[in-house]
Amino acid sequence: MGRFEVVIEGGSPGNTVSSTRNFHRLIRLPAREIGVEGRLVGRIFHLSDSQLADCKSPARYEWVNQFAGDPAWSELIPGYRPQEFLVAAALTAMIRTINETERVREGFEVAVFTGDAIDNAQVNEFSNFLAVFGGGSVCIESGDRDRSYVYADGFADGLFWHPDPGAGSDIYKREFSFPSVEGLLEQAFDAFVSEGISIPWYFVNGNHELLVQGVSPAMAELDAIAKGSLKQVGPPKSMEDPLGSALDRPAELFTSGTAREVSLDARRRLIGRRDIADALWSAPGVPQGHGVSQGSEILYYEAALSEEVVLVALDTAYASGAASGAIAPEQARWLVRVLESYSTAHWDEAGEPVAGTGIDRLIVVSGHHPLHTMNNQRALAEEYLGQDWLARTLLRFPNVILYLNGHTHQHQVKLLRRGDGSGFYELTTGSIMDWPNQGRAIDIVRSKGQLSLVCNPLDIDVPTDPDNSDGIQRLAAWHRLLAANAPVKLAQPMVRQVLNLPLPRWLI
Repeated sequence: MGRFEVVIEGGSPGNTVSSTRNFHRLIRLPAREIGVEGRLVGRIFHLSDSQLADCKSPARYEWVNQFAGDPAWSELIPGYRPQEFLVAAALTAMIRTINETERVREGFEVAVFTGDAIDNAQVNEFSNFLAVFGGGSVCIESGDRDRSYVYADGFADGLFWHPDPGAGSDIYKREFSFPSVEGLLEQAFDAFVSEGISIPWYFVNGNHELLVQGVSPAMAELDAIAKGSLKQVGPPKSMEDPLGSALDRPAELFTSGTAREVSLDARRRLIGRRDIADALWSAPGVPQGHGVSQGSEILYYEAALSEEVVLVALDTAYASGAASGAIAPEQARWLVRVLESYSTAHWDEAGEPVAGTGIDRLIVVSGHHPLHTMNNQRALAEEYLGQDWLARTLLRFPNVILYLNGHTHQHQVKLLRRGDGSGFYELTTGSIMDWPNQGRAIDIVRSKGQLSLVCNPLDIDVPTDPDNSDGIQRLAAWHRLLAANAPVKLAQPMVRQVLNLPLPRWLI
C-alpha cells in the first residue's frame, strides 16, 4: 500500500426551472438494458427524502414560498409543494413497486432509507412513515376532520394550489395551468392501509427528523405552537433576519402573521433521537429496530448485510439547528473504530500504510448528507467534523466502496479516488417528494478483477395518467404528475449506470 491522494470526479446538476406555463402530461420512456456478468453480491434499494408532512400543523411555514428569489429567505425555501399532501400515497406505491420486483436468487437484498422521511419532526408524521414502510394504517389527517389546510379555498390565499372545482384563482392555476381535481383532497386525507415492505430495511436519520421544517431546533415554544390551535398562513409583520430567527428565535416566524384556527392534536408533539429509536424498535418489519439499538439516543450503527458486506450508518443531523450536516466527535471516533474492525490494512491520518487486525468486509456507508453539505457552521464551531474529515477518513479504508446519501433532492454520482486507483463512489439519490420521484436500485456484482455497481432508476409503478387508476395508485399518480409540473425541479430523471471499482486485494 502506498500513500493516497484524493481525486474527485463528477459534479452536481443545476436546478431546472420550468419555463412553460402549460400543464404537461407524463409519458413513459423505454428503459435501456445494461447487463453485467458476474456473481451478485447483493442488492440495495436506496430511497430518500419523502418528507411526509402533517399538512395541518401550526408549526409549518408554507407561506415562505412567496419570498422565493430573496437571498435572505433562501435557507427556508421551499416551505410548500403542491403535491405534498399526496406523498404518503407515493411512498406507499413505491413500497409496492419494490415488493413486486423479482427477488434476487443470490446475495442479500435490503432497502436503505437515508433520512428526511418526515417534514417537521413530529410524532404523527413519523408514525405515518413507519406505517407506510412497515405496514399498517396510514392517515395524514390530524385534529378534527375539517379543511384547515392551505389547499382549501378560503383557508389560505392564492399562493397555494386549490384543487377543488369552483375554487378561486391561485398562482398554480393562473401561471402554470394546474387543473381542478374533484375529490382529490377528500381522498388524500382518508385513511388507507399500506402492505409494508417485504424485505429487510434500515433507517438513517436526517435533519427533518430533528428540526422544525428541517432548520429550527425543536424548542419548547415550537412544541407548544405545533400542539396549539393557530396556524399562520401569512408572513410575520416584519422580519429582518429570517434565518437568524429560524435558528435562534423560531417562534418569531409563527406569532405575528395572519393566522387561522385549527383543531388541536397532541400527536403533533416534536420528537428527538430517543423517540425515533423507540419508534423504530417497535415498528413492523425486519430487522427489529431497523439498525438502531433499543432504548438509546444513538442513531448511528453497523449492520452485517451478508458474510461479505457490512452497512455503516451515520447520523449527520445537528439538533441545534441548520439544515446542513456534521459529525460529532464521539461518532467520529466510533466510525474509525468500526472501519478498522472491517479492514486488515488501511492508511493512517498521515497517509502511511497500516497493517490492521480487523476482518475484511466490503463496507457500504450511508448518511443523510452528501459530503459537500457536511459544513454546518454552528456544529463546526463546537468541534464537530465536516466534509474534509469524512472524505479523507473513508478514503483511508480501501474496503469502503459506497457512500449513500440524499438531502439535496438531486441525483448525483461522484468517484473519490486514491492515488493507487482504488476509491469509492458517493451516490446521492433524489427524493420521493420532488420530481423525478425516484429511488435507486444498486446491484453489487463481483466479477474477475473488479466490482461493478449496477445502478438502475427505481420509478414508482403507477399509470402516467391518474385517470387510469384508482385508490392509492391514483393518488400516487397525481403526486408524480404534479411534481413533474411544479415550477422548480431540482433533478433530472436518473439514467442507468454501471460503476466499476477494482477488487480489494483480499478478494483477488
